[in-house]
Amino acid sequence: MLAGKVPGIHSWPQASPRVVRLVAGTEHGASCEDVLGGGSFVVGDELLADQHPPGRLFFGRLVHVDGDARCFFATLPTVLTDECAALELAVAVRDGAEAGQRIDLMLGSMRTGDAA
Repeated sequence: MLAGKVPGIHSWPQASPRVVRLVAGTEHGASCEDVLGGGSFVVGDELLADQHPPGRLFFGRLVHVDGDARCFFATLPTVLTDECAALELAVAVRDGAEAGQRIDLMLGSMRTGDAA
């Protein structure tokens, strides 16, 4: 069972989704910041900074594994390309918007600026 192999997994379903910005790669992951709170943290994904440029926005649930100071995406994060829509999504999540509204905002933030 996965629950026995990943300490702290029982708290993952309560983790709120967040919009984060990639700052830079680090030796042990990727330095990121919360777009609303501005807090910095390391995401334990060494490939994140290799596969994406600094400034890239992501939407996902960040969780902790007991005994590790880094955060981890509980599932593959969604890449966001429209910064204004990504900020709207972050505010909606913070304010407790319903799932349908969050999905609409997430889809809008995935579109490029020149999409019709």
